[in-house]
Amino acid sequence: MDDITVGRTLARYYVTWGVFGLLVAGCGLSLVGVYQAAHPEHATLAAISSQAHAWTTVVGWMAPLLLGLLGWLLPLLKRSGYSALGLQRRALVWFMPGTLLVAAPAVLEPMGRDSEIVVTIGWLLCLAAAVEYAALVYRLSVRSLTPSAADLGIQAGMAWLGATLLLGLAAALGTVFTGRADFMASSEPGIWLGAVFGFAGNLGLGLAAALLPEFLRMPHTRPQVRGAFGAYNSLLAPLVVGFMWCLPHVYSWGRLPLIVCALGFLYATLHLMGRLHFGALVFPPHHTRRQRAARLALGTAAFWLLIGALVTTGAAAWLAGFVEQPPPTLLSAAVHLVAVGFFGNLVLALGIALLGPACLQGLRGGLSAIAYLLTNLWVLWRLATAVLPLGELAQSYPARGIAGAVIGIASLGLGVWLVWGFVHLDRRGPDRS
Repeated sequence: MDDITVGRTLARYYVTWGVFGLLVAGCGLSLVGVYQAAHPEHATLAAISSQAHAWTTVVGWMAPLLLGLLGWLLPLLKRSGYSALGLQRRALVWFMPGTLLVAAPAVLEPMGRDSEIVVTIGWLLCLAAAVEYAALVYRLSVRSLTPSAADLGIQAGMAWLGATLLLGLAAALGTVFTGRADFMASSEPGIWLGAVFGFAGNLGLGLAAALLPEFLRMPHTRPQVRGAFGAYNSLLAPLVVGFMWCLPHVYSWGRLPLIVCALGFLYATLHLMGRLHFGALVFPPHHTRRQRAARLALGTAAFWLLIGALVTTGAAAWLAGFVEQPPPTLLSAAVHLVAVGFFGNLVLALGIALLGPACLQGLRGGLSAIAYLLTNLWVLWRLATAVLPLGELAQSYPARGIAGAVIGIASLGLGVWLVWGFVHLDRRGPDRS
C-alpha cells in the first residue's frame, strides 16, 4: 500500500473520530448538561457536563475533523508525498484516549470520584498529539520562503492548537496543585477564544484560501495577506489573556486595553476577510449550481465569523465595565457562533467543493440543503437566546434542549457526513469542475 493510500486511510480515521466526538460526546454531553441544569437535584453537575461538552467539542470534534481534512489535502497542496506517516498515526493514537479522559468528569463526578488527575492526563495526551501533527505540518509547509495564504493559516492554526492545549494543561495542573475548583472555570473563556478563533479560524480560513478561490474563480489573495494574518493573531493573543485571567477585575488599568483589543480584533477580522477576497462572494461571475451552493455556504461562514467577533467585542465591553447589564451568555454565544456557524458552514463549503457534481444530486443534494438550513437555524436560535429577553423560554429544557441541541446534532452530523463522503471519494484529488 503506497503512502498516499495509507495517508488517506488515516484521514478517514480522523474523520470517524470527529463524527464520534460530535454526535456522542459533544452534543450528547450538551443535552445532559441542559437536562441537569433544568432539574434542581442535578444542578451541581450541570457545570461539569457543560465543561466536558466544551472541551470534547474542541479536542473530539473540531481538531480531528480539521486535522483529517488537512492530512488529506496537504500533500496535494504542496505537491509532495507523505513523508511522516508515523507522526500522523501517533497523533491519532494520542488524541483518542486524550479526548475520553478530558470528558471523564461527566462520568466520574456523578459517581463521587475526583477527576482532576484524569483530566490533566487527557490534556497532556492531546498536547502530545498536537505536537506530533505540528511536526508533520512543519515538514510539508513551514519551509516555504514565500508562504501562501493557506500556509499562513495552517501554520497559525496549528500554533494556536498547541497554545490552547498548553493553556488547558496549565489550568488543569493549577486545579490539581492549588485545590481550587474554580481555577479551570476562570481560565475557560480565554481558552475557548483561542480554540475557536485561533485554531479553527486560522486553519479553516487557510483551507478555504487553498481550495475555494480556484473552484469559485475568485481573485488570488493579495500580497498583504501576511500582515492581515499577523494583525488578526496579534490582537487575538491579548484578548485571550484578558479573558483567561479576567485582568479588568484585578487591575483597573486593564479595562481600556481589553476593549481596545476587542475592537481591533473585530477590525482585523474584517480586514483579513478583505485580503482573502471574501467580498467577491457577493458579486460572483457566472457559476454552476454546485459553485453557487459552495459560495453560499462560504459566505455564510464568513458572516458568522464576523458576527462572532462582534459579539466577543460586546462580551469584552461587559467584562471591562463599559456595559452595565448585558446578557451573561454573550461569550458563550460568540464561541458557538464560530464553532457552529463558521465551522459548520465551512465544512459544507469544502465538502461541496470536493465531492464533485454528484454532491448536489439525489439524496446527497437534499441532505446538503437540509444541513445548511438546520445549521443556520441552530445558530440563529443560539444567538437569540443570548441577546433577546426570552426569559424562561430560552432557559427551559424543552426549548433549549430539543430545539437547540437536537437541531445541532442533525445539522452538524450531516455536515460531517459530507466530509466523510469526500474522504471516501476517488484518489485523484479535489474535483474543480
